Amino acid sequence: MIERRGEKIGWTGGFLGGFLWVLVLSLIALAQGRLLSGTIGLLLFLVAVASVIIFAPWRHPDARYHLLMTPIFLVLVLSVLWAYSLFAGGLGPWWSLPLVILVFAIFCQMRGKRWSDSGAR
Repeated sequence: MIERRGEKIGWTGGFLGGFLWVLVLSLIALAQGRLLSGTIGLLLFLVAVASVIIFAPWRHPDARYHLLMTPIFLVLVLSVLWAYSLFAGGLGPWWSLPLVILVFAIFCQMRGKRWSDSGAR
């Protein structure tokens, strides 16, 4: 059996690294005395960590990647909405729509792939 350590590090580190901004913003909110917003941010970060671990493809080798990434991306969308509620004003969430479309294009690319489809490279 192939170890595939690099792919595991990429999945875990990539997604967790993508959620570090939620942790940072929640700590800033807590430092500013905004306990509810900071606590919600910490909970979102913990849910993100749990989602990355629970929906790891090596735990569900026959599940399609896009199905495993859906809950993680839903937590990402909730995190973005939470961040906009923290810093309302200025640019609205619509300025980042092209970036969101680009991120969700991953679903099209990963639609038929599974962890068990490791095959020869």
